Amino acid sequence: MGLNITGAAVGTTNLNLKTGSVTKSLPVTVESRNLLAYGPVATAVNGITTTVEADGSLHVKSDSLTAGSGVKWPLGEIPAGTYQVTAHGDNPDTVFPWTGIYLAIMDADGKRLCYINVQQRPPQTLTLSKATSLWLVVCGAISSSGKSYDQTLHPALYVSDDVPTAWEKPNGTSVEGGGGIMP
Repeated sequence: MGLNITGAAVGTTNLNLKTGSVTKSLPVTVESRNLLAYGPVATAVNGITTTVEADGSLHVKSDSLTAGSGVKWPLGEIPAGTYQVTAHGDNPDTVFPWTGIYLAIMDADGKRLCYINVQQRPPQTLTLSKATSLWLVVCGAISSSGKSYDQTLHPALYVSDDVPTAWEKPNGTSVEGGGGIMP
């Protein structure tokens, strides 16, 4: 038997249970449906720095991108299932310009499972046949070498049958990023 609570905002709240004249208040943490994790990268990694904005979005900046190089963050093991990878709320023409970046979901072996750029507009479907350790990668696009980039992204990874109508800040926004080279 499980308890499913819907409609609560992400964060901490209380669940009030009442039976007869007895009321019990239990603290409940409502987690984001956005399964991504990322964080600030103050010292440039492959020419890219990132900051996390107050709303949890990811600001990506580079004075000189390198095609195929970027920053990656571990997402942990994601269960088998079908997922939607999005840049919810963003205009792909500005976020993923021809001389910009792309987002990728990679497995632990470095295999690119899904990516989004100006040609592969969000959302993209990712199907995992088994639980898989994944990484989020923000990387310079093929024609981006030497180009600057400065955009705020709202990336997300949602279970396909639980995509919210508005972008949700992921639970993990202080995850340390490292270097990522795309195969």
